[in-house]
Amino acid sequence: MSIRRGMTLIELLVSLAVIAVLMGILCPAVLASREAARRMQCQNHLKQIGLALNNYHDLHSTLPIGIVSRFTSTRVAFRTLIATGGGFNVSNASPETPWLFQILPQLDQSASWSKFDPAHGSFGYINLKPPYLLSGLNANAEVLRNNFPVLKCPSDRDLPFDYDINALLGGALGIPIPTCGRSNYAANWGNTNWDQSADLDGDGMDDSGVKFYASPFSRSRSLRFGEITDGLDRTIAVAEVRQGKGIDGRGAIVTPLPGGSLYMSRFTPNGTIDQFDKIPTIGPNSGDQMPFPRTCGREKGLPCGYDSFAFTAFAGSRSRHSGGLFVLHVSGRVVFMSDHVDPAVWEALHGISEGEKASQ
Repeated sequence: MSIRRGMTLIELLVSLAVIAVLMGILCPAVLASREAARRMQCQNHLKQIGLALNNYHDLHSTLPIGIVSRFTSTRVAFRTLIATGGGFNVSNASPETPWLFQILPQLDQSASWSKFDPAHGSFGYINLKPPYLLSGLNANAEVLRNNFPVLKCPSDRDLPFDYDINALLGGALGIPIPTCGRSNYAANWGNTNWDQSADLDGDGMDDSGVKFYASPFSRSRSLRFGEITDGLDRTIAVAEVRQGKGIDGRGAIVTPLPGGSLYMSRFTPNGTIDQFDKIPTIGPNSGDQMPFPRTCGREKGLPCGYDSFAFTAFAGSRSRHSGGLFVLHVSGRVVFMSDHVDPAVWEALHGISEGEKASQ
């Protein structure tokens, strides 16, 4: 007599329940392991940038300038824009090449740097007469389109930046729109705004009780290590930023936009509380204050509003890591900084001089 062997319904249900429990235990562990690997790679990329910055200093005796520009400040740039009737021209060309492009040779990207024309940079000038020549993008589009893996944190998504000058200038000018690469690492631009000044409301005067703490990067000059009297290991050079999408300026390394090639310490990591109490903590105008309406693509984790004064715009450091983000000190040391860091400590770490205190 043959006996048929099989499982009862109860045995099947019990087996499925055991498998479900095991999957519930294993899946989070696998996901956590993958994120740990991505975090380690993100940290290593910052270490490579730190080494590149130090090698650049060894070669040139200074850090790279934050943004190559003929203008000493954002305010001067906008005044020039107005004075020329709405556009830059060949006589006041401003290449606007961010710091990260300048250290491409130290990041083993000499081939790309050799194709880059510094005279035109990543912006160059706009001739607002037909054919609307945009010199920087036309001359260096091949390099600007590059996606450099060392500039990416794998914990974040990787999206191209639509360099839509037409939208930025608010008109259908017919200027070509190149698709450019993004980055997850931005330079410390100090504790105040895009203009690196103590004028937070755009009235042309320094605000009472506000002091701008000079940072390792600016658009006016390059700094030597010896000028960082607070100590190379106590001064942040670079921190993480998150990538926006489309024309959102966050992560757009080819631009000098806040949140693109640079960030400010007014927000603690991933924060929305403005240390100067000028920006609402919640609501549609909370978060990073972008200088052009279309460069703010508000979404979860990337809050932003529009700053009508432009040069008073600012953006903070952000990441997709849980609980904080990685920062690079000028010395080359990489540290994971908590979202809950004391705002006074966070601000002081972004200045280059000794004895700095948080603004009240």
